[in-house]
Amino acid sequence: MPPQKFLLLVDLLTELDPQWSNAVAPITPKRILIVDDHPDTAESLASLLTLDGHEAFSVVDPRQALGAAKALKPQLAMLDLRMPHIDGLELARLFRSEPELKGTCLVAITAETQDKFRQLTRHAGFDAYLKKPIDLAMLRSIVAQFGN
Repeated sequence: MPPQKFLLLVDLLTELDPQWSNAVAPITPKRILIVDDHPDTAESLASLLTLDGHEAFSVVDPRQALGAAKALKPQLAMLDLRMPHIDGLELARLFRSEPELKGTCLVAITAETQDKFRQLTRHAGFDAYLKKPIDLAMLRSIVAQFGN
């Protein structure tokens, strides 16, 4: 099953029955970079992922994200789409242009729900898409599926 169809299925099942998230397999610890210009969002997401057993780091200035990613070599990078200076789409293209980051799974995080944004994220090199407010079951499913 293609990843985007799996993720849509997870999203639908979680909306129908929030307890479905308990059926998701335990996650393997991963190194995760969160890039969001809202400090509360970035730090809260990093804290949540750390509580789940991951190594999670947050960056609030997208201009520092590429350098942080090169230093951390994250398995997953969660990038907000709407940020000043460098938006998430351009940041994804920069990640994909760096040989040492080509294997990093990129996850778009955004409040945008229109289908055109999902298409834009795919073209920019994102592997997955999370809408805000972030659903915990969906977050855990994406982390479990990607970034091995």
